[in-house]
Amino acid sequence: PDNWTNPATGGFAPNGLSGIGAGAAIIFFSYIGFDAVSTAAEEAKDPGKDMPFGIIMSLAICTVLYIALSAVMTGIAPWQTLGTAEPMMDVRLFRNLTYTLAIVTIFVTMFSVYGMLLLISQLWQNVLAYSVLTTGLLLLPLAVIQTVASPIAGRLVAKVGARRLVLLGLTLLSAALAIQAIGIGISEAVVAVGVAVVGAGLAFTMTPATAVAMDAVPEDRAGMASGILSSQRALGSTAGYAICGSILVAWLTATLGPSLDAVIPDETE
Repeated sequence: PDNWTNPATGGFAPNGLSGIGAGAAIIFFSYIGFDAVSTAAEEAKDPGKDMPFGIIMSLAICTVLYIALSAVMTGIAPWQTLGTAEPMMDVRLFRNLTYTLAIVTIFVTMFSVYGMLLLISQLWQNVLAYSVLTTGLLLLPLAVIQTVASPIAGRLVAKVGARRLVLLGLTLLSAALAIQAIGIGISEAVVAVGVAVVGAGLAFTMTPATAVAMDAVPEDRAGMASGILSSQRALGSTAGYAICGSILVAWLTATLGPSLDAVIPDETE
């Protein structure tokens, strides 16, 4: 406790609100894995209330644990001795606009793709009653196309530039999502084609965006920048699952009951 009050060690919050904000920014990237809460939606008695409560409580508990750990660490030794010239994540990297835009692009791409995978698998399995095997086979072209197209995108980066390829990839992803949305009212074959196009969009977005991000940072920060990229992939996919899953549960809770009332008679009447 002396480390929190002793002026010689800086006292409590020696760097002020800016220091607290910098620490919070680093901790933010640790908040991954909360998609596990959304997977329990089918077992919740009242998903509309239980899911938001579960997610909020998970965040609150983790926050309390982080604060408690920080208190213990700064109580053991003065905060100056905890510093290092080689931090795990240098937030100054985000001052580079090119790197930041590449990070945002990767996050948005993973968010949209994994959100789509959650919703499309629910459509095929729970609405159209496809088996797990059939659903997996329908998703297989996405993985195959991405695997084949990614090396091609890597070779094209040196010829046409990464930015053009990223624009192409985002265009393909947007077109794929539009095809799926339109295809739901036409044919499941159209939806499957849209899912397959996602593979090409992923390949021509992720590979060039990664190249842009890595080219924008100094060589001595390449390992750190690569780690942040990996965190963004995990964070984007997790957020896509959690947020899209929560929206789906909330929408079903609000609309499923009245829809069923129109086709299932109430036996008590």
